[in-house]
Amino acid sequence: MKLSVEETQDGWATLYLPECNEHYHSTFGAFEEARWIYIERGFDVMQAALPAALPAAAPLRILEMGFGTGLNAVLTVRAAARARRQVFYTGVEAYPLSPEMISELGYAARLGAEAGGYAALHALPWAAWRPDLPFTAVTPYFQARKVQALFETTDWPEQAFDLIYYDAFSPRVQPELWTEDVAARLYRALARGGRLITYCAQGRWKKNLQAAGFTLSLLPGPGGKREITAAEKR
Repeated sequence: MKLSVEETQDGWATLYLPECNEHYHSTFGAFEEARWIYIERGFDVMQAALPAALPAAAPLRILEMGFGTGLNAVLTVRAAARARRQVFYTGVEAYPLSPEMISELGYAARLGAEAGGYAALHALPWAAWRPDLPFTAVTPYFQARKVQALFETTDWPEQAFDLIYYDAFSPRVQPELWTEDVAARLYRALARGGRLITYCAQGRWKKNLQAAGFTLSLLPGPGGKREITAAEKR
């Protein structure tokens, strides 16, 4: 796939895939999108909720579908350090980006103290999925593993994750990732009391999530996006 780097309105970069007319991050702001959706309405919500159900030292288990540039992951590294919360992160990507493309984005220069964690994330090897795939310490509060797989055909373990970042390409580009079957796989993989957060508020996708058993909340989106979707397994 031919990719090009474009600057977004907040000064951060995104990748553009011309053959699909699709961006990896919002053109209104790559950083702002990641912060608004996945950190503030994903990580921060679960971090606040965890002590009610789990010991204060309990780790937060995160699954991200669509590792992509690693921006959501490195902002989670920052959030974990701020909250002093242990995170076990599993990133999934079918088509990992090359080191050259990651370098072209220029994120490391903008991350400051997290630049080392960002480099460590990208240095982790990609592996085929297996339930006992080990984690590697990226920082004192963040351990990660990276899985190269087709999400829609992988059998994820039941109740293995507390929080899911669902950041796949849009239903227009990858309809196979927004089906009833995928919603059911996500529901099984999420622990009770867990949360799924995604930029997508498409009507069909929301119906698929509800059919799987999720309870939905529609939240305001960042930049030029009207709504995003949070789904809970109650």
